[in-house]
Amino acid sequence: MTPSRHLTVPAAAIALVAAVVTGCDRPASVEGKAPVVAPASGPAAFTYEEPDDISGYYLPASDAEAGGYVLDHVFLGQPAEFEAWQAGTRSATFAPVMLEFQNAATTQRIGMEADGPGRGIRVLPTRYSLDGGRVHFEGTARPIGRVVFDGRLDKDALASAKRNLGGAETPVVVGRLKVGGEVVENVRLAWFGGD
Repeated sequence: MTPSRHLTVPAAAIALVAAVVTGCDRPASVEGKAPVVAPASGPAAFTYEEPDDISGYYLPASDAEAGGYVLDHVFLGQPAEFEAWQAGTRSATFAPVMLEFQNAATTQRIGMEADGPGRGIRVLPTRYSLDGGRVHFEGTARPIGRVVFDGRLDKDALASAKRNLGGAETPVVVGRLKVGGEVVENVRLAWFGGD
């Protein structure tokens, strides 16, 4: 064998393995179309400067409906998940901060029967910033379109909710939700640690 053949076979094998590994992370199609995930470019697109663990599900205290969709929950991950995302380790189906919606015509509140996290329309970030109790999220997903959430986290209320294991529905985040051209003010979210 000539030296050029030695380089060609391993390069082809590496390309094949990379294609297979990348293909494992592709999302299942929804209504024949894959979800849109278009991360913004540049290091400032994703910032996480929270010194405390604020992970969990944040559930609306009352319905927050816009554009024909009801906010089911806001998910915030563990600090290590934010670090991995910001370092470039990303999934097309999971992010350290996500919003999930239900179609307003068919929605059930979270935790009822078969409904719950992962059963709705998940919106992944194109941009986020979590710093000093401020939560800013921007994302896009079919068929919802563009979603923006700006909220303020009350860390004392969150600490109390965690001590009580999320038993109360006391809001710990208050914010503004924009879906497409529709805006919902005073969205109040209570903390839930998950199952």
